[in-house]
Amino acid sequence: MEDNREKLVDSQSKVMTTLKNLKDGLKDVQHVLARRRDEINMQCDALLAEVENKRSYFLCDLEYEERIHQTGLEDSIKTLEKVLGASQGLQSYVNDVMTSDKVPFLEVANTLNDRIVKASVDCENASGAQGPDMEVIHGKVVDCRREKVILRELSFFVSSIDAYR
Repeated sequence: MEDNREKLVDSQSKVMTTLKNLKDGLKDVQHVLARRRDEINMQCDALLAEVENKRSYFLCDLEYEERIHQTGLEDSIKTLEKVLGASQGLQSYVNDVMTSDKVPFLEVANTLNDRIVKASVDCENASGAQGPDMEVIHGKVVDCRREKVILRELSFFVSSIDAYR
């Protein structure tokens, strides 16, 4: 019986050593996983920050393009409205003068004719205004090459991809 008791004590000692090794291994695994989790979070946070910076850059660039196009179009609209208003006012005046007595008409005919020619030229020049160049806006390229490199360099994703191959 004493031999069996000693065997039991030895077996219990082995179990306790194995149990201690397993608990230490569990702590090691938990520590390694926590460090790995922190690395993954840091890498993903860096990638997200880079993507947010890109988004901000692209949106600022788009706002700049919007201001440039909008200002140009608003200026063109104001110019056209001014030319149109002046030419309509002149046309109304010409109609009134032409329907009035001949004597006042003959006194202003040459000056009026010069103003009509100038107004016609102004209208022709103004009607050549260009609309917005949408190709410039559509031609903008969203360049995410740097982010793709960062994504490829994320060790978590690389090792995960390698594990599936």
